[in-house]
Amino acid sequence: LGMLPVKPGLLAEADGDLFVIDLLRLRALKHNQKLQRVLALLGPLVRVSRVATEKDVLAISLTPRLLGLVETAQALIALRRATAE
Repeated sequence: LGMLPVKPGLLAEADGDLFVIDLLRLRALKHNQKLQRVLALLGPLVRVSRVATEKDVLAISLTPRLLGLVETAQALIALRRATAE
């Protein structure tokens, strides 16, 4: 990535062979409120367990987090209260 004259907007940070991309930096996703609410609800329920590439395919494996159910329930309660007002 150091050879690129301009770093992609999705790039949050990079160090050697490791890099972090932030898909919410994409204009189409950044302002999508529904997507952000869904991600806030699903985020505690899953974690990225593996990232792999094969040719031009990026595979991201997710693993469920049962302890995230409490966080998700709290987020749903807060969302329901916010929409009821």
